[in-house]
Amino acid sequence: MQNLIEGLLSFSRMGNEGLNIERVDLDAMLREVVVDLHDDAGLRNIQWRIAPDLPAIQGDAVLLREVWVNLLDNALKYTGHRDISEVEIGWHPHQEGRVFFVRDNGIGFDPEHAHKLFGMFQRLHREPQFQGEGIGLALVRRIVESHGGRIWATSKVDQGATFYFQLPDEADSAVPSDWGVLDSAHAIGGRGQSPQARERSLQG
Repeated sequence: MQNLIEGLLSFSRMGNEGLNIERVDLDAMLREVVVDLHDDAGLRNIQWRIAPDLPAIQGDAVLLREVWVNLLDNALKYTGHRDISEVEIGWHPHQEGRVFFVRDNGIGFDPEHAHKLFGMFQRLHREPQFQGEGIGLALVRRIVESHGGRIWATSKVDQGATFYFQLPDEADSAVPSDWGVLDSAHAIGGRGQSPQARERSLQG
């Protein structure tokens, strides 16, 4: 019940408060979010693959952090049955700005129901092991759209899911990073491939 109340309050505030636009260092933000979620996951075997050249963007840092927290927590939730949970974070340029994505190897969902994902109180998986209030993705959608962007997802049942969100191209700078492949022991490596090449190889 407490999670439901907090979720509803967050959703309500989105309609009443303006955005605090500033330069957001996505690399630093994701470092913090990933470490927090990894620590919360305990002894689970999680492999994180994170683009090494995440760009800086203009936006509301507090709200954009909520986007990453919800999407990554969602990925961990639906990969919990795997021996190794795999979570990929990346981006690529787009004619309307930048597209960011979170990809996992979880249970996926029926693409026929993709339109329900971002609705309030909508849940595609109701098994007891997948707890939730059906608010997180609705909040993510509202945050992304408040920044002038859009969000969507692709998947096949039992073949993982990829969540994409596009944000307007308002910052041309990039933040250097040493992120690569981060496993459950926090080992880092695997640099050298462009995010565009990685995205094409993942889709192919």
